[in-house]
Amino acid sequence: MSSCCCSSSSTTTVIDLTEPFLNRVQRERTTTKSNTTTTTHEKLRSALQEYGWCHVSLSKDTTTLPHFNKSWFLSSLFSSSNNTTTNLDGAIYRGRSAESGSTTSTEPKQSWEVSRRCCTKKKKTTTLLDPYLQTMHTIAVTIIADILELPSMIVQEDTNNNNSNSNNYTTTACCRCSNIDLLRVFLYDPITTTTTTTADEVVLGSSPHTDWGTLTVVWQDDTATTPGDSCLQTYCPVHQIYVDVNSPTTTTSNDDNYFFVVHVGDVSSLVLGRHAAAATTKNNNGNNDDTTTKKKKMIQFPSPLHRVQCPQKDGRISLVYFCYPPPSLSLSNLEEQIKITYKGEESTDDDNTTTVVPYESYYLLQNQQQQQCNINKKADDPELVYHQIRNQPLGIVFQNKWNQVQRN
Repeated sequence: MSSCCCSSSSTTTVIDLTEPFLNRVQRERTTTKSNTTTTTHEKLRSALQEYGWCHVSLSKDTTTLPHFNKSWFLSSLFSSSNNTTTNLDGAIYRGRSAESGSTTSTEPKQSWEVSRRCCTKKKKTTTLLDPYLQTMHTIAVTIIADILELPSMIVQEDTNNNNSNSNNYTTTACCRCSNIDLLRVFLYDPITTTTTTTADEVVLGSSPHTDWGTLTVVWQDDTATTPGDSCLQTYCPVHQIYVDVNSPTTTTSNDDNYFFVVHVGDVSSLVLGRHAAAATTKNNNGNNDDTTTKKKKMIQFPSPLHRVQCPQKDGRISLVYFCYPPPSLSLSNLEEQIKITYKGEESTDDDNTTTVVPYESYYLLQNQQQQQCNINKKADDPELVYHQIRNQPLGIVFQNKWNQVQRN
């Protein structure tokens, strides 16, 4: 594959997730995979390892997921009457803020969010967003558990399995009130004469950032028809430019599939990248092989820098599912589990190894409050921050991050 993510942005580069998704839903975890499934695994793993993100598709026949009806979202969630309340069937309204890290002003967007949680002692609140939440969560688990074959603790499924070493994933209802996964529905404001001063100026609904968690699944409005109106953009470090991430439905006539974008979060990138940097492989003779070629084959998974550009005309809807590990676990817990999972690859036991991706690339390790307030002092050293938070429960780490950003 190319070392440049620009080629991955092509709308023709779409990986069909239908078969592994069905296997996940139907619990058909067989040891023998079909050629189609094996090829899908290899393609998706390779794309996420090299670029940190890719397009995936899901046949509409495989799920009861409602169609992406922009008018429904606007009338059900973003009408003026709904925006005046702070709760809608268990969902929480978030007004305009600068939570992605804007240093100048609030970002021209608003959102609703719902947490993926339930409790056997209480009646679960059913929201309008539940079908979307469950489908996008299953996509995340399919990728993490069945394709990347990562340990179960990398994603929260059952609080009883928080410290389990098995790959015992479940999507059945359980008491997971500590779950911090989020589904958010964003409405990005269109560009107006008051929000831009020049024809070439970029108006951002979400400022450049990386996501803090495990994996992110994006289902974006497919109404963009012109270049630069794609809304979601990812940064290409090779060419040092932002690349449009268009929904394939904007350029194809395929109406049989849903299309999503998935990308790696900071936590996964950190624990997998550190393992890749520390690990060595053995050749057929049993000798250690530390060549650059071998190391490039190790799991790397960069957490892609991305931003969201406001649309040129009408407001834009995006559904984003943020998948996190159990909040009681720490980065060191996850790193140790990765070592056990990939026990065939030797790695060091200390925390002084360097990650494949530079520490400063992770927004999890940056003080976003300093960025927003333009505090005139030396920024915290991201590597030092990593060592400070490495043994902290991730629930505390994430809460501290939310406290750094503007969040109404």
